[in-house]
This record gives sequence, C-alpha cells and structure tokens, in this order.
Amino acid sequence: MSLSIPFLLAFALTLPGIVFRHAYKRGRYAEIVSRFSILEEILFSIPFSILLHYVMGVILKWIIMVNPEFIIRIHCNELITLMNGNYTSETIIFFIKQLIIYFIVVLFLSAFLGKISHYLIRYFRLDKSLKVFRFSRWFYLLRGEAIELPEFNEDGLLKRFLNRKKYDKQFNNMVVLLGVTVDFQTETYLYRGAVHDFHFDNNGDLKELLLKHVIYRNLKDNRLPNEESKDRYVKLRADFLKLRFKDIKTLSIEYIFFKEETTSDSDNLLTTSN
Repeated sequence: MSLSIPFLLAFALTLPGIVFRHAYKRGRYAEIVSRFSILEEILFSIPFSILLHYVMGVILKWIIMVNPEFIIRIHCNELITLMNGNYTSETIIFFIKQLIIYFIVVLFLSAFLGKISHYLIRYFRLDKSLKVFRFSRWFYLLRGEAIELPEFNEDGLLKRFLNRKKYDKQFNNMVVLLGVTVDFQTETYLYRGAVHDFHFDNNGDLKELLLKHVIYRNLKDNRLPNEESKDRYVKLRADFLKLRFKDIKTLSIEYIFFKEETTSDSDNLLTTSN
C-alpha cells in the first residue's frame, strides 16, 4: 500500500485543526509558528479537527439542508479504496470533486473560529489565568500585562474580569521602560527607553525591540558612592531605536504608573527613575 495517499488524507482531515490553532495563536503581538514536527502537529490538531468537522456537518444540515451523514460517509468505499492504495484516476477525480468545496468552506470556518477564539480568550482574560491559552511570555512582560498574571496577582479569574476596567485603566496609564546593555566595539552601553513595539521570529522567540525616547551612556560611567549627582545620559537624536534581541546582553523591565491627570513624559520618567 502506498504510504503517500494515507498520509495526505490524514493531513487533509486534520488540516482544519491546524488552521484553527494557528489562527488562534497569531495576532498583533503573538506571532507564534509551531515548533512541532508535521506528525506532532497532526496529532495535536486531531481534537480540534473532529470538533470542526462536526460543526461543519451541523451547518450543512441546518443551513444548506444537507444530511450530515454525507459528511460522515464521504463515500466510504472511495475512501477505503484510496487508503488501501487501490485507486484509479477516475476514483481520485470523483473523490476530490466531492471534497474540494467542503474543505474550502471548513478551512475558512476554522480560521474564522480561531480568530474569534483569540478575541474571546483575550476579552475574558482566560489566557492570563490558564497557561494552556498563554502566548509568548514576552508578550505579557513587554505589554505590561504581567502584573495581571496569577504569578504576580492574587486576584482570582472572576475578580480580575469584573475589575477589567480598573486594569485597563492601569495599562493606559503605564509606561514600560527597558534598560538594555549592548556591546559596541570595545565598549558596553546602557540604553533606556520606553517600549514602542516588538516582534517575534518564526520560532516564536523575541526578535527585535523598538524603543522610543531613548537615552544612553557608557556602562563604565557609573556613579561613585560619594560622587555628586550629574547627568550621565545622552539623549538619542532619533525618534526610535531598533535593537536586535540577539545583540542584547542584559535586559531589565520597569513598570511606571502615573495618575490619570498626569501627562506621561517618557523623557522625565527615564531621567528620574535612574
């Protein structure tokens, strides 16, 4: 029996689950490409695929008025023939014609439900309470949402959801400051700035940071215990600074909260939080 046909069929049947999982995981700051092999991806996607095929069967029954038994059977004789490798060109063409429209619709449905699930999980803050829904840890650290995670917050899931306006207000009145050290030639420099944006690579690891209102200094220029306070930092003459994560030696994160009536001035925050 040819192994290629059964493998392709198994992949096609689990493809809705794969599309659903990727649609859920991918977002503005949550770009995660699976680290699993194709076989592992298929296995993890089987439960989602079964559910999506069931939902598709219900849709066909109640909206398009097609009996879901058609989806369950999908001409079992042709399917068994293909799995055994005893197929002809006419059988393949007939089988593909029966499935192509179905799979186009179910894949669009999978992507749509994945995006909807992403929105609902974020809206009800389930990703902050249940690790199974979590995105990259950098997403929460650099967004300032780490303060709402159970590791740093004693409020329960229901209390955090009921007080979501309070947390949203905190996020809107917060600046995430980074302090990073980067080697340049023979010197090491400390850069401090407010997080403006960040991006991930294809493995879901942090790739680069975009900072604004950046100040910097040579790391050797440390203040001595008896030395008078002086301005050691130089303001970067640029609106933004992009840093590759692989070039960063150390990284510190600081969350600065300010009152609602106070205007956020990142320059002042940077110089006063040293």
